Amino acid sequence: MQRGDFQSETWRRIDAHLRQELDKLRRENDKPDLTDTQTATLRGRILQIKRILAMPTDIAGQGDDLGS
Repeated sequence: MQRGDFQSETWRRIDAHLRQELDKLRRENDKPDLTDTQTATLRGRILQIKRILAMPTDIAGQGDDLGS
């Protein structure tokens, strides 16, 4: 991805959706009756979303695009 990709309306909608999903997953993870496997799964999903949301910051430090 390139820097300009994160300025698009599409990225803003993706960002908003992921932030809502992140909030939902965090609330689910706070439930006391989860198994260790369920907790690990939720934490993995939370980490994935956080990495995607960090992409605009990551690209700023890596040059003009990610994945090259």
